[in-house]
Amino acid sequence: MLRVYYNVMDKVSIITAVYNGERYVEQCVLSLQQQTYQNLEMLFVDDGSTDDSAALLQSFAQADSRIRIISLPQNSGLAHARNVALSKATGSYVCMLDVDDRYSPDAIDSAVTTMKQTGADIVLFRFMYTYDDGTPDRLFPLLPPQGLSGMDALRGSINWQSVHGIYLIATDMHRQYPFDESCRLYSDENTARLHFLHALKVVQCQGTYYYLQHPASATHHYGERYLDRLPAAESLRTSLIAEGVPDDVRWSLYDKSWLLAMDCYLYITREKHSLTKEQRRQCMRLIHQVWQQTPFRQLPKAHYCKFGFFSLRPFWIIFKLQARTYFFVRRLLGKH
Repeated sequence: MLRVYYNVMDKVSIITAVYNGERYVEQCVLSLQQQTYQNLEMLFVDDGSTDDSAALLQSFAQADSRIRIISLPQNSGLAHARNVALSKATGSYVCMLDVDDRYSPDAIDSAVTTMKQTGADIVLFRFMYTYDDGTPDRLFPLLPPQGLSGMDALRGSINWQSVHGIYLIATDMHRQYPFDESCRLYSDENTARLHFLHALKVVQCQGTYYYLQHPASATHHYGERYLDRLPAAESLRTSLIAEGVPDDVRWSLYDKSWLLAMDCYLYITREKHSLTKEQRRQCMRLIHQVWQQTPFRQLPKAHYCKFGFFSLRPFWIIFKLQARTYFFVRRLLGKH
């Protein structure tokens, strides 16, 4: 394969936050070292790991001057770790790589070339889901050849239905809209939507991002932080509405929050014994807020015109009784 070298102005910073990821560190580093695009800055943030991740990273850094290690004293969450690295990045462009994922060897080369050829503000990678042994599973839907406007990319990203959030972007633009740190999980994804909103053109390159799907992933299992999904969605809604997005986007954001509110209601009903009273209270306060603010007539009828989901405003107590009855019936029927 032809190896192309670029000048210093084209340096790409790749940010990887690592928390107890020793199992994946070597393959992650090798994925970057095997890139045909050589002008890289590899920023690894050790986010308070308690395993041997830090030692492994240091051993690789000693052998490759492009690797920079940033150590945080305690685990602070993905968004904060990435923001720390973003503030120190020296590349003209920046992209993210999770420690358990990898790029195809041509990924960065393809993304930079595509950005220069098209004049796009954001270049998405092809997004391939893989199994734990590296076997490909399925490919995320591709963008049309001509790309999308930033607004259309935003529309497709609200529920990650047709646009994903793995891309190359100018470092200066990313710094204008850093990662949302309002929650320990999920809120980091909000940043991609802001980038799409402020982009004129979004295209896709031929380079591939291989995404490992496995039960250990922080976003793939229930747990205390599962409830972060709702405040993260509310943070997204309020920030985008403040930016003056069109009505159809507003209704989609309200719809997203409403469905997540009901999902979290189900979760705290089912998992009440594993949550503290304060956790349940905080979640119910936010569910109440969503219930009060949602413009239900602008939502798909299937999302609010059925038993368990009827808003019944202004009768909050009656709504809760209906929702709890619905969840109770689900349990009787063996649905989770």
